[in-house]
Amino acid sequence: AGIGAIADLAIVKTGPATARPGQNVSYTLRIENVGPSAAVDVVVDDPTPAGLTLVSVGAPCSGGFPCALGTLPPATPVTVEVVFAVPADYAAATIVNTATVQSTTPDADPSDNASSATTAVDTLVADITVSKTGPATAVAGRTVAYTIVVGNAGPDAAADVVLDDPTPAGLSFLSASAPCASGFPCALGTIAPNTAVTLTTQYVVAADHAAGQIVNTATATSTTPDPTPANNAATVATAVAGQPPAEAVPVPATSRRVLLLAALALVALAGLRISRRQ
Repeated sequence: AGIGAIADLAIVKTGPATARPGQNVSYTLRIENVGPSAAVDVVVDDPTPAGLTLVSVGAPCSGGFPCALGTLPPATPVTVEVVFAVPADYAAATIVNTATVQSTTPDADPSDNASSATTAVDTLVADITVSKTGPATAVAGRTVAYTIVVGNAGPDAAADVVLDDPTPAGLSFLSASAPCASGFPCALGTIAPNTAVTLTTQYVVAADHAAGQIVNTATATSTTPDPTPANNAATVATAVAGQPPAEAVPVPATSRRVLLLAALALVALAGLRISRRQ
C-alpha cells in the first residue's frame, strides 16, 4: 500500500432463513472495497460452523478458507458461494455463520469487516403409525397369528424405529417374520416417509387357557419426534374357546364282527365249563 493509502473493506454474508437436517445449506459472501485506495493482501475467512461439513466453495476461493484475494481495487466487489452440509442428527436450533475480511491496508471503518448469518434449523418430525389385525376367535391348545404394519406418514424419515409386541399372558411366542424373527423388542431401523414394514407373529394358546380374551398390543417408537403419538400403538382382542370335544372314533364293521365272535366264544367256553362241573 502506498504511503497514506486507506481503504474501507466490507463484507456481507447472506443465507436462507431455515435449513433442514440431512440437507445442504448455501451462503453468499460479498466482499467490497469502498476505497478510496486499493486494499492489498486481502484475505477472507469463513470457518465452517460447528457440526457442519464444508461441501464446496466457489471461485476465487475454491481452495477453501482462509482465501487470499490479493489486491482489491475500489468498487470491484467479489462474490463467493459457500455450501455446507447439515447432518441428519444436527441438534442445535440455529446455525450461526460468520465471515471476515482483512487487509494490510489501513481500514477506515473496520466495523464492517465481519458479517454473520443466522439460519434456523427445522425440527424433523415423522408420524409413526401402527396397525394390528388378528382372528376374532382362537382355540386353547392351538396357534394364533397376527399381522402388524408399522408405517411412517412423514413428512420426514423416522430414525431408530423399534417395535415391541409383548407376548400376552397365557400364550407362548412361536415365531415372527423378518425383520423381527428373533423376537421383540425389534429394531426396524429407519423408515422412509410414506413407506411401511409388515410382519406376522404366531403364538401358541395354552391348552388350559380359560375361556375369555387375548389382548395383544403392539407399539412403535422412534428417536424422530412424532407429531401424533396417539397412533403409535394398536391392540387386537381375540376370544378364546376351550378345546373342542374329542371326536368319537367309529369302530369298523370287521372289528365289530371280531368282537361278536369273541363274545360268543367266551359264552361257549363258559357253558362248557359249567357242563363239566355237572
